[in-house]
Amino acid sequence: NFISSIVMLAQNRMRIGDFIQMGDIMGTIVSIDTRVTILQALDGSQIVIPNQTMLNTTVVSYSINPLRRIQIDVGVDYNTDLPMVTSLVKGILDKHPDVVPKPASTVLVSEFGNSSIVLTVFFWIESTKNWQSIRSNIAYRIKKAFNEVGVNIPFPIRTLKIDEDDKAFLKTMESLRKGTVPGAKVIPAEEVV
Repeated sequence: NFISSIVMLAQNRMRIGDFIQMGDIMGTIVSIDTRVTILQALDGSQIVIPNQTMLNTTVVSYSINPLRRIQIDVGVDYNTDLPMVTSLVKGILDKHPDVVPKPASTVLVSEFGNSSIVLTVFFWIESTKNWQSIRSNIAYRIKKAFNEVGVNIPFPIRTLKIDEDDKAFLKTMESLRKGTVPGAKVIPAEEVV
């Protein structure tokens, strides 16, 4: 671990203040000691990672590059005017104060889903900014704009195929709900003893 810390510091690839991810662990480096690196996780907890693990594991750094690309996927109804929606979302991104103009933001039709056409929205922000807050704010603005122009974000739809046995069952259930028994002979009230 001691040698690992010397190698890490000599390579100068990770610095205090960098936001990194190792597997499921994400956080900001708050300390690099002779044996361990300490991260502050998004929930405020501190994670102690042996330096040897830091060297032997894939580490994604979100701080090395000055910009970070953010992605939002949003589904729209199949009847949606795609050029209009694409232009609407692009306008939201172009006007947002935290979205950098270059590289340019992109809105792509990425999938024909079961109940919607999926748009994938890519935009860039400065790495030092709070990406989660900015992503949430842009998602909010997209939803608000969709509401204003009547664009529907559909719920998943399931189609049920009912065969003859199911139809008979449903008919029986409907009859019971009405208080009758299907196939039973109706006895006039005056014949009931």
